[in-house]
Amino acid sequence: MKTPRPPSISDDRAEINIESVMGDTHEKIDLKKWNFWIDPESKIAYVRIGQFTETTTDELTRVVDALQKSQHEGTDRRSAQ
Repeated sequence: MKTPRPPSISDDRAEINIESVMGDTHEKIDLKKWNFWIDPESKIAYVRIGQFTETTTDELTRVVDALQKSQHEGTDRRSAQ
């Protein structure tokens, strides 16, 4: 008598996006956005890298560009994303 084969199992893996660049606090209105400014008048921001991933460079570049842009435009300086 032959031993039956176990059933074949298919496994689809989901992509998990891990945020590697974070700010000081979360925005009060949109908790998915970070508030990077500690003191916008003195141009002091807090940017924290929690871990290095494939997207860290792009995330950091986007945050720094947005912080610099908000300083030049005089727009809402709280969130850089």
